[in-house]
Formats: sequence, structure tokens, C-alpha cells
Amino acid sequence: MKIAIWQTSTSLRDADGAIRLAARATEAARAGATVLVVPACFTSGYHIPDMAAVAQRADGSWASTMAEVARAAGIAVAYGSPEATADGVLNVARLVDACGGLVTETVKTHLYGDIDREIRVTAFLNGVQ
Repeated sequence: MKIAIWQTSTSLRDADGAIRLAARATEAARAGATVLVVPACFTSGYHIPDMAAVAQRADGSWASTMAEVARAAGIAVAYGSPEATADGVLNVARLVDACGGLVTETVKTHLYGDIDREIRVTAFLNGVQ
């Protein structure tokens, strides 16, 4: 398995974020990678003061964009995203397959620094809170 990693400050909130992601995903797939890994909170950007205001539901437009990019490029994509829930904002990592389907997700529970501690974290993993 060949894994591509894209370290970037780009996010889906940038005007060209989805275009840049699609280009990197296509480039990685053409180079033989089966998975592209992008940074934590790639969808929103990481250190932003309005995290709770910009967080989206699990089925929001960011999730759709990530699935569409994976499907179009034919590569699985691992990404992080703030998720808005009734209990607060979760810091979620997801893996979508090359067809755009959700493979797995996990919620960050070990918080590092003030930015993480400011986000209320409620973890539901495999039905266990």
C-alpha cells in the first residue's frame, strides 16, 4: 500500500480549497497511492476562534466534498473535521474510500492545548460513551 500525505495550511474554507484538494488527490492516485492523508481539521482549518460557529453536521457539505473528491480521483482520503452535534463540537477523523463511502471515523478524546480544550468533546465510539 502506498500512502500519500499532504501537509498544507489549505482548508475547505479557502476559496480554492476543494480545487487544491482534488488536484493533490488526483496527483497522489496517479502516483500509485491508495490513500491520501490530509491534516487535522482540514475542512475548517485548525486554529480558528469560531470553530463552534463553522463546525458542520456529519452529513454537511464538507463531508460531501471529501467523498466527491475521493470518488473522482479514485483514492481513499483520511481527513479531520469539526463536527457539530447537539452536545457540542467533536474533533472527528474520518476515512472515506475511493468510492466516497465512509469506512471509519473516530473522535479525538486526548486534548492538547487550549484550542482543543475549548471544544467540548463527547465521544461515542462503537456505541460506548
